[in-house]
Amino acid sequence: MAALEELHALAGSGGAEAVERHVMALPEAERRKLAPGLVKLMKQLWRDWDWSRGSAPRTVDHLVPAALACMSLAQLRDVGHLAVPMWDHQDAAHRILRERRPGWLQEWAEWIVGEWPSTWSLVRGLMKEGLIERPRTDGYVLAFVALQDRASRGDRSLRQALEADPDLLEHEVWRIFEVEGGGDLSLAAIDKYSGGYDDELTGWAGTLKAFADEGTLDRDRLLDASLDALGRDFSSFRAGWYSRFHETLEPTVEERVARLDAYLRLVGSSIANTASFALKAVEAVDKAGALPASADLPERLAPALASERKGTVKKALALLERAAGREPALRETVALAACEALAHEEAEVQGRALALIGTAPGPEVGARLLELADSVAPTMRDRLAEVTGLEVPGTAAAAPSLAALEERAAALPAALRASAGVDAALDALREGRPPPAAAFSAADAPVTRLAEPVAPIEDLGDLIEAAGALAEGVLGAEEAERVLDGIARLCAERPSDFGERVSSLRRRAKRLADEEPDLASLLRAWVDGTPPPAGVADMRIREIAARVATGDARPLLSAPTHRGGWIAPAALVERAQEVPEPGFRDLVQALCRVAPDGREEARDALATAAPAGPSPAGPSAVPAGEARAALLLALGGEADVSDEALRAAALLGRDLNDGGPRFRVAQRLTFRLPHVGALPDPMPSDRLRGLVPALGVGIPDDFEHGFFDALPADAGELALRRPGGHDAFWAHAVNELAALEWGAGGDDLEAAFLEPALDPDRPLGELGALAIALGLTRAHATVRAAAVDGAIVAIADGRLDGAGLGAALRVAVAEPHLAVQRRFGPSLRTVAAESPLHSETVRVALEEALNAFDEAPREIHALLDALNEVAADAQAAVADPGARRLLESIGGKTKAARLAKELLQREGTSRHAPVAAALAAEACVARAERWAAATRR
Repeated sequence: MAALEELHALAGSGGAEAVERHVMALPEAERRKLAPGLVKLMKQLWRDWDWSRGSAPRTVDHLVPAALACMSLAQLRDVGHLAVPMWDHQDAAHRILRERRPGWLQEWAEWIVGEWPSTWSLVRGLMKEGLIERPRTDGYVLAFVALQDRASRGDRSLRQALEADPDLLEHEVWRIFEVEGGGDLSLAAIDKYSGGYDDELTGWAGTLKAFADEGTLDRDRLLDASLDALGRDFSSFRAGWYSRFHETLEPTVEERVARLDAYLRLVGSSIANTASFALKAVEAVDKAGALPASADLPERLAPALASERKGTVKKALALLERAAGREPALRETVALAACEALAHEEAEVQGRALALIGTAPGPEVGARLLELADSVAPTMRDRLAEVTGLEVPGTAAAAPSLAALEERAAALPAALRASAGVDAALDALREGRPPPAAAFSAADAPVTRLAEPVAPIEDLGDLIEAAGALAEGVLGAEEAERVLDGIARLCAERPSDFGERVSSLRRRAKRLADEEPDLASLLRAWVDGTPPPAGVADMRIREIAARVATGDARPLLSAPTHRGGWIAPAALVERAQEVPEPGFRDLVQALCRVAPDGREEARDALATAAPAGPSPAGPSAVPAGEARAALLLALGGEADVSDEALRAAALLGRDLNDGGPRFRVAQRLTFRLPHVGALPDPMPSDRLRGLVPALGVGIPDDFEHGFFDALPADAGELALRRPGGHDAFWAHAVNELAALEWGAGGDDLEAAFLEPALDPDRPLGELGALAIALGLTRAHATVRAAAVDGAIVAIADGRLDGAGLGAALRVAVAEPHLAVQRRFGPSLRTVAAESPLHSETVRVALEEALNAFDEAPREIHALLDALNEVAADAQAAVADPGARRLLESIGGKTKAARLAKELLQREGTSRHAPVAAALAAEACVARAERWAAATRR
C-alpha cells in the first residue's frame, strides 16, 4: 500500500519520467504486486476528476508508464484508454516493453493499434526492432491509413513519411487495397476530410499516383489492386475512393483492354456506383473500337440492364446495339437481353429497349415480351404493339354492380350507413362520379368491438419477464403499457425469492440510468423500493413509481383495455369504483383514452353507483368527488370540474379529435413535461403553421408553444397518448417527415409515423393525406415504401380520394424544401398500378395538384411524367381547366414541354372512372358491414 501511495505522489509531483525511473528500478515481481492497486487507483482518479478544471487528469496520464511496466494484458485491457501511450509516452513505452518483453506483447500491439490508431508508430517501431511480427490485423492497416492524417498535421508530408520507411511501399501500401475501414477511418474518409483527395503532399491518391508516375510503385499492380478492391463490395462511399483512384491513374486504352474481364465482372457489383464506373470503362473500350462482340457480352451486361439507374441501363443498351451492329449473329441474343430493360420504371428506358429489339422478334424474344407486357408503361403499349407486331392482352377489371351494392346496403342499419358514408357513396355512383373520401370520425366506429382486447399481466413471473424485455428495448408502446399496469397491480407481491428473481432487472436498471432514466427509476422503485428522483421527466411514470416504491398495489385507471390505447367506458367506471382517489396524471391519461362506444351505459352506471369508500391516498391523488365529476364529463354527462386541467382532459376525451386551445393545457400534464428550450426544433413552428392553413385546418395554440417538442418522439407511444386525437397525431407525423429531408431522423423511426395509415378505422383527413404525400417523396426507401403502402390501403378502403391526395400534393410541391418531385413519379406509378381505383385516384390527384399553380414549379416534369402514364392507361384527356392552362404555359424544348404537349393532345374520358366509382362505393359498404358485424358480437 505504501509503495502505491509513493507512486501516486510521484506521479503528482515528478511527472511521467520520474514514474518510469521509479518503477523500472523495481524487480518484475514487485511491479506485478503493484498492478491490482494501480488499476483501482487510475480508475478512481478518472472518476473523481473535476472536468471543469481541464480535459484530463494529469496524474493518470503520468501513471501510463507505470501501467505498462506493471500490469498484465488483462489489466491493461481493463483500464483501456487510461493506459494508452500517446505521443509523449511512446518512447517511454518502447523502452519499457523492450525491457519487459512480455509474452503477450504481440497480442497487446495488435489490440492497441486497432483501438487507438495513434499508437501505430510505436507498434511499427516494435516490429522493426524485431520485438513483434508484422501485425496482420485490419486495425494495423487502418492505423497505417491514418498516417496521412497525422502527417498532414506534422512537419512532414505523407510522401516523406513513406520515403523514410521504404519497407512500407513493399508491404503495407498493398494492404490498404484489402481493408475497407469504417466511420472516419478509411481511405475515402481520410482523403476527403484530412488533406484533399488529389493533394500530392497530404493525400493518399495523389501520393500513390506520384510514386507510380516515377516508377517507385508498380503502375500495373496499382490498377489491378484498385479493381480487386472494388470487387470486394465495400460500401458505396468507401468503394468510391478506389474507383476514383483508378481513374486518377488515367488508364490507357491498352490498359483498359487488358482489364476488360475485370470491368465486366464489376458491372454486376451490388454497389451502384461501382457498376456505373465499370460500365463507363467498358464504354471507353467500345468507343476505341476495342470491345469484342463476343457471344457472352449480353449476359455479362445483364446486371446493368436490371439497374434502377436510368443512365446505366441506357449505356448498356447502347453497348449492345453497337455490338449487334458489328456482329449481326448477336442480334437475337441482344434483343432477348434488351427485354429485361422493359421492367425499368422509366418509359424512356423502355422505349430505348423496344427500339433495340426491333420488329419481327423471334419466338423466344416474343415469348419473353409477352411475359413482361404488364411491366410496360401505358405510354409504351402502343409502341410495343407497333414495334413487335404482338397483340398485348389486356387486364379486365371487375367491379360490383350498383344493384348488388344497393342490396347489401339495404341490409345495414340506417344510422350505420350514414356514418360510414354508404348513402353518399351510392348517390355518387348513381350520378356516375367517384364518391368523396370517407369522412367518418372515431366516434362513428365501434372501436372496442373492432380492436383486440388487451389481457393484463396477472402472474409475477410473466411480469418480471416482460419488464426485462422492456428494459432491453424489445417491446412496443402497447406492451410497455401492460408492464406499467402490471407493476402497479403486482408491486406488493414479494415472495421470499423475489430479490433473486429480479436481480437481472436490478442490473438492467443500473445500466439504463443514463439512457432511460424514467424507466430506470420505475424499475428501481419496484425491485428495491427506491423513490423516484425529482429529475424524472415523465411525470406519469414518476407518479406510478412513487406509489410502487411504497408497495401500494392497485390498478391503473389509464391502462388500455383494447389495442390502440382505448379504454372501454364500463371498465373505466369499474376501476374508478376500486380506486376512487386516483393519481392526478393517471386520471388525466385515462380521460384521454375513453373509447366512444358504450359511453351512455357507462355514464348511467356511474351516475347511479353509490359513492365509493375511502381509499389510500397516493401521491398527487385527486379527491374522489373531483375524479368522479371529471369522468362523468368525459363520458358525455354534465358535471362541474373545478380543476381546469382535469376539465380540459375530460373534454378532450369526450370530444375526441377536437384540438382546440385547451389541448395544450392537458398535453402538458398528460405527456412528458416539455423542456422546449433544450430540445431540438427540426422544423420551425412558423413554417408548419404556414402549411396547415393551406389545407383549411385551423391552428391551435399548441403549434405556437413548442407543441411538437413536448410530445414523445416515438410514433407508437404518441398514438397511445390520445387515441382519438387523429389530427394531432398526423400533424406530428407531418412535422417528423418534413424534418427528415433535412437529415433529422432515421428511416425506421419516421416510417413508423405512417403505419397508422394502414388502419382502416383510423380517420386520415387532410393532415394524414399530407403525411402520406411527404412520405412518397422521401429519400429513405423504407419511408417511401411505408407511404406507398399507406396510400394503397387508404385509397382501397375509401379514406383517400383524388381530391384529398391532390390537395396534399399541392402543398408538398409548393414547398420545395419538403419535396423532391422526381421521387413522386415512381411512387405514384406504384400506387396507380394497384387497381383501376388507384389509377383513377392518382390521375385525378395529379390534375388537382397542377390546377393550383399559375406557373410551372421546379421539376414539374416528374409530375407530368406520372400524369402522362396514368392518363395513357385511362385513355383520358386532361379535363381540369386549371391543369390545362398550366400545361399550355410550358414552352421550350425541355422534357416538361414535351410531356405537356403529349398530355394536351390526349382525348377521351377515363375508361377507369366507372369501375373506380364502384370500387370506392364498395369500400364504404364493406366498412359498414364490418362495423355492423362487430356491433353484433
